[in-house]
Amino acid sequence: MRIRDRLGRIKRIAVYGHIASFLLVAAAAFAWFVTAHDACLYLGFFAMACLVGSVALGKHGARCPRCRHNLGSLTQYFGEKPVLLLRPVRFCLFCGVSLDEPHRP
Repeated sequence: MRIRDRLGRIKRIAVYGHIASFLLVAAAAFAWFVTAHDACLYLGFFAMACLVGSVALGKHGARCPRCRHNLGSLTQYFGEKPVLLLRPVRFCLFCGVSLDEPHRP
């Protein structure tokens, strides 16, 4: 597994967490307005906490495995194909290691 694959996996987990927790917040809000049960309100608060956690993972979870500096806040694109004319990150911005090198834990 390359370093780029590992960073991409962390980003996918964060994006899936965004989507799932947002849908859970919307479902809990709808159920609370329809039924007015307190359990729906507590579920909404839990889903909001999960949303904040997934945002924190997406922003601070992508770290270089060699120097442990945060790459998530500087760039959000680790893929192979350009989107909106953005080029993928090819190396760590702090230590210079190539993201195509094998990841060694």
